[in-house]
Amino acid sequence: MTSVFVAHSPFQRFIAEHMVAAMPEFAGHRTMLVLDMPASDPGGHTTARWASVMVVEPPLGGSILGAGRRMRSVISQITSHLSSDERAALFLSNVQWPLNNWLAREISRPPMARRVTWCNFPEGIGSLRIVHPDLRQRARDPLKSLVAAVGGSRYYPVRGDLMGLERCTRIYSLLPDLLPAHLAGKVVAIPGFPIDSRATAFDTCIFLGQHDRFVPDRQRRLLADRAAQHCAGLGYTRRLFKSHHYGESAVQREAFAARGFEMMADARPIEQVMLERAVACVVSFNSSALVHLKMMFGPAIRCMSLFADEIGRYGRTRRADSESVLAILEQSGVEMHKWNPSLSPSTHG
Repeated sequence: MTSVFVAHSPFQRFIAEHMVAAMPEFAGHRTMLVLDMPASDPGGHTTARWASVMVVEPPLGGSILGAGRRMRSVISQITSHLSSDERAALFLSNVQWPLNNWLAREISRPPMARRVTWCNFPEGIGSLRIVHPDLRQRARDPLKSLVAAVGGSRYYPVRGDLMGLERCTRIYSLLPDLLPAHLAGKVVAIPGFPIDSRATAFDTCIFLGQHDRFVPDRQRRLLADRAAQHCAGLGYTRRLFKSHHYGESAVQREAFAARGFEMMADARPIEQVMLERAVACVVSFNSSALVHLKMMFGPAIRCMSLFADEIGRYGRTRRADSESVLAILEQSGVEMHKWNPSLSPSTHG
């Protein structure tokens, strides 16, 4: 049996490593890890757990422009690996990623459809929700498909939900109870993590930076200032700021530095960091890491979401989608602090 994992972020690499190491079903599998992400990521990967590791350099990422030749080469290598065994499993997350999109198409057609099982594995809160393309996305997909004619990567209009949860055969999940009930028959629970509570730093709070470039400049600064002041007022003696792996605006880092927060240099996903240096409290806006940490630590850790309702007003997120994100945060035990526009930064706390 061959199992291939395609990871686009340090968190996905971490989860793939954990699955292969902790789940008996992978014993004896020929496992391959495909990293479509910067090879210089300090988190690294443990090659001892993989029969082979393929680093896409430079990463294909989310762009299809001018990527046709490179994408065909990567697809060829992955499908060759999948075809080398009588049975295989391909682990993808979001089928909007160009590499995932093309691979999902390849394994859905004969002859690969008879031998390759399409599996979904976590990519944040999106992996817990059924979200279908809106009118804008449906209009853009055919345009993306035309890019292949001018040297771009092939892109196939997304059928079903954006993550591929409805079309895949198996869904591997950290939080199976939070998935829609109609998917229960194909859900496989990912086992928990060993936690040593004696190593927990009970005097420490970490704020996780959030990708925020879709928020207007003025509101971005106000959100950052209020969040920094709120965290500073929680009473923890050591306060840290950890950047998002996709990056956030300098506004967030500046706001927290002004409140005396130390900037963390560790670029690994917070879920991985916390296995080694657990802290008392983790705060962010609407980060999926808050949900993951509650799953890992339960009541032993305080997780807090600040102003997720306000953040959800911006970008391309539909109102119903924003409300479902808030519901998942709350159901997992995350403390919810809603936005209050009547407060100024000097009085918030």
